[in-house]
Amino acid sequence: QVCVLQYLGEYYKGHGDTEKSLHFMRRMLQVDFTQSIAVIAQCRDLLTDDPQNADAKITMAEAYFNRENYDGAIEITQDLVHRGENELDATILLIKLYFKKGDFTSMRKVLESRRLDLFENKKFYDFYRKTKWLFMHFTSDYGGL
Repeated sequence: QVCVLQYLGEYYKGHGDTEKSLHFMRRMLQVDFTQSIAVIAQCRDLLTDDPQNADAKITMAEAYFNRENYDGAIEITQDLVHRGENELDATILLIKLYFKKGDFTSMRKVLESRRLDLFENKKFYDFYRKTKWLFMHFTSDYGGL
């Protein structure tokens, strides 16, 4: 399955369809996170052609996350959130990254600052509902959440 997904990702990249290429790269990460290096390489190629490709950036950040390169992923996701590009996925990933690093203060700041902007989005609302207990558990001053 991974070989097929990698082939499709490369096929669509070669034919200039970056959206489909990135779709198959993200699927490849979901099936086998050890493919992160290949995904990072493909994202770098796409970003060489189009440095502003937000989908390639978030896919690369997810691959960095899988490789436990949290700092690299945080740098990318912070930039995406700041620019307002792929904001929902970047915000959710940024919260997960801070959790993995044990930086609960930053995790909480991101959630609180983005909560009102993204709360109407069902995906973010569901993520918030599932993770709210983290903030209460890992921060002693969780009042107002």
